[in-house]
Amino acid sequence: MLQQQGSERKFGVRYFTLCGKDGIDIYLFYNEKIILDDCRGFPSVHYCESYPANFVEVKSLLGRTKGTRDTFEKLIRQDSFQAKIRREPFDIINLDFSGVCFPFTDEPFSRTLKSIFQLIELQKGHNFDLFITFRAVRSEDNQEAIIQLSDNMNRNFEEDRNVELMFLNKFNNLSIEELVDSDYGQFLLATFPKIIFGYGSTHSYIVSCPLKYIYMRKNARVPPRGTYQIIKFLFTFDYLNPQGFIDYARIAEKCNEEYKKSIIADLDNEICDVDKIFSQNTQLNNEYRDFCINLLESRKPFGI
Repeated sequence: MLQQQGSERKFGVRYFTLCGKDGIDIYLFYNEKIILDDCRGFPSVHYCESYPANFVEVKSLLGRTKGTRDTFEKLIRQDSFQAKIRREPFDIINLDFSGVCFPFTDEPFSRTLKSIFQLIELQKGHNFDLFITFRAVRSEDNQEAIIQLSDNMNRNFEEDRNVELMFLNKFNNLSIEELVDSDYGQFLLATFPKIIFGYGSTHSYIVSCPLKYIYMRKNARVPPRGTYQIIKFLFTFDYLNPQGFIDYARIAEKCNEEYKKSIIADLDNEICDVDKIFSQNTQLNNEYRDFCINLLESRKPFGI
């Protein structure tokens, strides 16, 4: 689907990414011919990197590819960037945050979440895929945000007993509050999509989350024992064309119907535990490691 979407344009899909200093996701898409180069960079790509040293490194790699040295939260507020999205919305967006989504230093409705919502608004009218990745470290998150996520899910349980039964079956009969204490990463994987489903539906989108991943990372500064969880989501946004309906009341009704379906479908979807899969399949682990090494070595630097 992505390759077909990209083949309609000279340089492939329009792609926005927080790619880090290695730009590995960009070169993955390039190798798969999802994006194309012009011998000077990738014209359909826009990357954002806030750390100066990382920006210098990735810019020397990506050449004249459009890049911004700033945080995503600041970039999304820039008039020129907003105008660009309205004029040429992105097909694929990769928000790979280095921190948590609900930091305790921020309000429960964090700057990061506000920025994600603003991006969805700017994309309105265009179908797109959205990757979101962040840390799941309870000690770094806003405790009020955790309570609100729990309350939000409990309201769904009150409205539909079947949703609660599906949740209990999926998470070994743990309540939403018990899941917070038992496995915080799984808690976020269960509750965060509902926020995105809801916000998308208010902007005439049918949103689904077909893929969710969780894995561990090592960092001596982050307890306990120098490890923390990373969680990743893939959301698909399909715009409900108003021209296909008689009035806006019908559009809202349809979006609400699809929103409820998305919640149920999300509880049916499997969560991919990457570490568990690799621990059970050494060959796959080795193949993936070799693939990443080869991908890094195959990158063609364009220079500045």
